[in-house]
Amino acid sequence: MADIDIKGIGFAVKDIVFGIGAAAAGAVGGQAAASGVAKAGDGIDKVVAMATGDDSRAHRFDRADYAAKPAAQAAPPATPAPAAPSDKDEAIAHLAALGWSPAQAAQILAGPPQGGIAQVAPPEATARAQASPDAKPVPVVEGRRVPTKSPA
Repeated sequence: MADIDIKGIGFAVKDIVFGIGAAAAGAVGGQAAASGVAKAGDGIDKVVAMATGDDSRAHRFDRADYAAKPAAQAAPPATPAPAAPSDKDEAIAHLAALGWSPAQAAQILAGPPQGGIAQVAPPEATARAQASPDAKPVPVVEGRRVPTKSPA
């Protein structure tokens, strides 16, 4: 389908209407009236050219997105961010803060299949019964221990 020039058709219709209007005005009002109608037609031509020309506001608005964009400046190459510590590294650091050696922490993190915690942990301190010269047994009354005040 051929493109239809709506603007061209509009100008042609306008010229026909104003030509008929100028002839009618010239027949009734003379040369001055015909000249006035012709000037009105020229004024309409200027208004249409301003509204639809290459410098109209609407045309500039439509073309704004197609304007040349400024050249993007080349960004310096980004240095890679340092890798975040892994969960294992954080766990070893936490165990080290609690007093475990790195070797012990690694064994703990390895889990039970490679060795029990008893192989890694230091032995627990056990209480030893020591005889004290002032120690006396606690009396038991009716199956209950009854503390007594010691004279101090």
